[in-house]
Amino acid sequence: MCSWEFIICNIQSPRRVESVQISSFGQNLFPSGGLGGLLSPSLGNLTRLKTLSLAQNFFQGFIPEELGKIQDLEWLDLSDNLLTGQILSSVGNLSKLHTLSLDGNYLNGSIPFELGKLCRLIGIDLTSNNLSGRIPISMRNCSQLQTLLLSSNSFTGLIPEFFENFSELIFLRLNQNHLSGHLPLSLSNCTGLYIVDLSHNNLEGELPNGLENLQILNELNLAYNSLSGSLPPSLGNISMIDRIFLRQNNLTGHVPASLGQLWGLRALDLSFNNLTGSVPGALANCSNLWFISLAYNMLQGQLPMGLFDLFSEDRIVAYGFSPGRILLEHNLITGQIPSSVTNCSRLGVLVLSNNQLTGDLAMPGTSGLGMYPDLRVFDAGDNYLQGKLPIHIGNLTQLLFFNVGNNQLQGSIPSSMELCDQLLVLDLSENEFSGPLPRLKFQKMIVFSTRSNHFDGSLPIWLWNLTSLKILDLSDNEFVGNVPSDLSGLRGFRNVTSEVFYLKLDPSDNQVPLYIDLPVQLVLKGYAFMFHYILARSGSINLSHNNLDGKISRGFVQLLALHSLNLSHNHFTGEIQEDLGTLRNLEALDLSNNNLSGRLPSSLTTLSLAVLNLSFNDLTGPIPAVNSFDTRYDCSSFFPGNPGLHFTDRNIRCNNQKVDNGTDSTTSNPGLESGRVRAWWKDLCTFPAFVIGFAAGSGLMIAMLFFSRRVRRVVYFYKLPSSSRVCCFVRCVSTRPAATYQIVDLH
Repeated sequence: MCSWEFIICNIQSPRRVESVQISSFGQNLFPSGGLGGLLSPSLGNLTRLKTLSLAQNFFQGFIPEELGKIQDLEWLDLSDNLLTGQILSSVGNLSKLHTLSLDGNYLNGSIPFELGKLCRLIGIDLTSNNLSGRIPISMRNCSQLQTLLLSSNSFTGLIPEFFENFSELIFLRLNQNHLSGHLPLSLSNCTGLYIVDLSHNNLEGELPNGLENLQILNELNLAYNSLSGSLPPSLGNISMIDRIFLRQNNLTGHVPASLGQLWGLRALDLSFNNLTGSVPGALANCSNLWFISLAYNMLQGQLPMGLFDLFSEDRIVAYGFSPGRILLEHNLITGQIPSSVTNCSRLGVLVLSNNQLTGDLAMPGTSGLGMYPDLRVFDAGDNYLQGKLPIHIGNLTQLLFFNVGNNQLQGSIPSSMELCDQLLVLDLSENEFSGPLPRLKFQKMIVFSTRSNHFDGSLPIWLWNLTSLKILDLSDNEFVGNVPSDLSGLRGFRNVTSEVFYLKLDPSDNQVPLYIDLPVQLVLKGYAFMFHYILARSGSINLSHNNLDGKISRGFVQLLALHSLNLSHNHFTGEIQEDLGTLRNLEALDLSNNNLSGRLPSSLTTLSLAVLNLSFNDLTGPIPAVNSFDTRYDCSSFFPGNPGLHFTDRNIRCNNQKVDNGTDSTTSNPGLESGRVRAWWKDLCTFPAFVIGFAAGSGLMIAMLFFSRRVRRVVYFYKLPSSSRVCCFVRCVSTRPAATYQIVDLH
């Protein structure tokens, strides 16, 4: 046994095993990739064992009680296995133990109180288990601890005030638990701390005084808690800090200008708080800063000129950083985008959406956005920007995401934009753009939206050959002509897949899922209905509110992955194709306000539609009763309009009025159609009355919303990812609702 290279014995006679290290090498020795089975209780017979490392294997079952007999054990590493059960109290007998690593298993129960007997412990790693209960106060006896890692469990209760004993502590990670209460005041006594991560808990209260004592602290992560109060200016005295993450708390007050003293700061995330004041210009003094997120706050004022100088060519090259990132969306920032932004030749992400920015996007007299060779993401949607798209936008050859929706931009799309052939998302919606669509053969594009502009002309041929497209919204424009009969080039709509699309910002990045919140507008009973999808794999086409004509393209039946189809408010003629029923994934179909005729195809009864609207056409004949199709949808799915359409069941009522199902329902009951219209308008009046009452009861918050933006009612249907259920909820939005896209976890 002692001759095996992974076992070390002493050199004296009789030879005894002192070390067993069979970790992460098994993939070279065993076809299964590692050792497995149960841990043998006979391990307890190795009484002279000092090191036992069986990490990264496939051991399962309980940790043997007999391990508590190995009095000389100094290093115990059973991490990354399939172990279950509890941490045995007998571990308290290992008085010489200095390293305990049980992370990456399925252990449950609580940390045994006896662990506090191990006064020689230097490192404890219990990360990624199913442990629960409170952190035992007895651990205060482990005064030599340098590493305490308890993240990704279900610990509850307060963080004990035992840090005054941990003068040697370097790494503290208690993140992703259910810990509550305030941050321990004694934490400031651990002057050797290098990393503190208490994120994803339920901590509350203010940041404690004394954090400036942590002079060699490199990372402070308190994100995703319920911390309140203001940011102490003393944060600016932690001179060696590299990363500050305070995202998703309830912090108030101003961003302290003292943060500008942190010359070594590289990443600052204060997003999703209630911070006020302005973006401090002093941040421009943080010469290493490359990631800034102050998004989702209430910051006001103008953007500081010097902030963008942090991302100049000279500075980035000197420090060897990847392209920088600025995220300032969802604030109240005013004024123009500073001209100094044109110096940001090494800026990779710039998100300024949902603010109150004004001025000319093209920034005349400057090189504008065209000088950003590394720009991957530009999002300035939902502002008040004017002017035209920069003529040199084609220089952004690395661009993946471009959103200027919901502004006041005009003019045509520059022909140079064809050179941005890496684009995944292009949103030009809710502006005043005009003219025909230029040639944009973006084979990687997932989302293309020109909603609510003045684009005109025929729909170009290249549009139907965007092979990766998943969401197409050309609604509310002035397009003419017809849709071609062959749509086989839209391969992204043809293949039903669970693929998740990713933004890859630079080679060092982890892949980041591209979450999309693009509303597909439907019109039912006088209300705007919008479908919000979760991931880019959901397919939707919206060509509504144009001047398209001809028959409905048979090519739509080729798009088997289509979830939503809206062709309403056009001039389509002819019958509804029978083979539309082959679109088994279709959830929303709106063909209203066209000139369609003929009978309803029986294949529609096989679809599980959340929304159907066929009103205001010239459809005739009976409404099929198969699969309860005639009662599954509200009457507004078929009426008003379609005077020749009738129910086969005489007992079906529309808006509490019985419908005569004779051969010609409008002849047998001439007042029926007008009665339906009256009932329809009655619904239209009663629904807003409910909202008015709700708004009055909500007080100042709703009043501010109504006065700050024009508001209309929008009903959202939200498709749950793990079931076919559709949830509906109502909220008020601007009359120019922006299509919003969220990029998560960029840091």
